[in-house]
Amino acid sequence: MKTIQKRFILLLMALVCSFAVMAGDKKPVPRRIYMFGFATSFTDSVVCQTVVQQLDSAWLDEHKFLMDRALYSLQLQYFMEHEEHVKNPVCTVFFGQNAKRVQRLWNKMQRRYKKEGEMKFSVLPKERFFFIEEKWKDPSEYETE
Repeated sequence: MKTIQKRFILLLMALVCSFAVMAGDKKPVPRRIYMFGFATSFTDSVVCQTVVQQLDSAWLDEHKFLMDRALYSLQLQYFMEHEEHVKNPVCTVFFGQNAKRVQRLWNKMQRRYKKEGEMKFSVLPKERFFFIEEKWKDPSEYETE
């Protein structure tokens, strides 16, 4: 039971951190990043992790934080619900501009969830799931009616 609570707290912290960054005055710029997704379902005892993927034009703000990161999580959530038939998946993405750092984080998470053995762990190869780059648009450019 304690491991499930730890996983829930970890995912909750990731979500809170994603909303904690304040928006600046500078406009985001497209950058190359490396990212992977992590999905878990507490009802099905399933943990899935995507491979590390390179995105060539992801939008980062002045603090080097990924814009529209919730949309990337939704891509993974949609895949898990409709292709893998996982009930109520909780999905998040991890990203960075340094491929080695992102790969080390990926390895660390894989070791942690593989060794616990309480949940079914799998890795989604790029042939089955890959992130599609989101097109960021400045909110001031939206038409108002």
